[in-house]
Amino acid sequence: MPGLARLLERRKIITDPEHNWLSNMVDVHLFKPKRQSRKDPNCFYGSAIGNPCDRYLYYHYLGLLPDSEVDGHLARIFGHGNDAHKRISNYFREMGCLIEEEKVSNWKNPSIHGRCDCIIRNDENGLFYVIEMKTINDGGFKKLATAKPEHEVQLQAYLNILGYDNGIVLYENKDNQKWKCFEIKKDYELWNNVILVRLNNIVKMAGEKNVPQIGKDHSRYCDCLSIS
Repeated sequence: MPGLARLLERRKIITDPEHNWLSNMVDVHLFKPKRQSRKDPNCFYGSAIGNPCDRYLYYHYLGLLPDSEVDGHLARIFGHGNDAHKRISNYFREMGCLIEEEKVSNWKNPSIHGRCDCIIRNDENGLFYVIEMKTINDGGFKKLATAKPEHEVQLQAYLNILGYDNGIVLYENKDNQKWKCFEIKKDYELWNNVILVRLNNIVKMAGEKNVPQIGKDHSRYCDCLSIS
């Protein structure tokens, strides 16, 4: 209907679709001038221990990382990830293989606190799996040939603390919902001789107030430079 198409074309409001009153209104609602960083000192979070920067872990352990601003766009990114976790867990629930969600995992020395995303049971082999879910954009998804080191370290913590032998890092492509799943076996040597040794070294440095220098593993995404 060419006549209708011309009529609708004349009635269009010319505006920037990324900056209109509706998106601005939601962004104002979601905006948080300060996203509070954890303030409980002398504890590592499971989600942080895979960060390769010792300086970051030092300030993280002491609870000194600064608060950060969260604009509407970043808040929607966080919300998208949380929604994906809930949706995927619900798949497992509907399948009848979900054992537990948000299982707390605590370690005393050094103090580590975390929550794994979920635990499922594979009825085909009878094994239990700790599942760690991550969302990732299409560019990063295409590059994945194995689980990212920081995510494997996080999963190793849950496996060793909770006493499970098998885990999976599940990546969902945010652009098309495709998955890549990487199975991870519990590794006692990695946990005891690498991860815990590193964390205990950080604890010792914190006790001596010996701030780690910026090393080769520091990245531009790291918050450690915001503390003088």
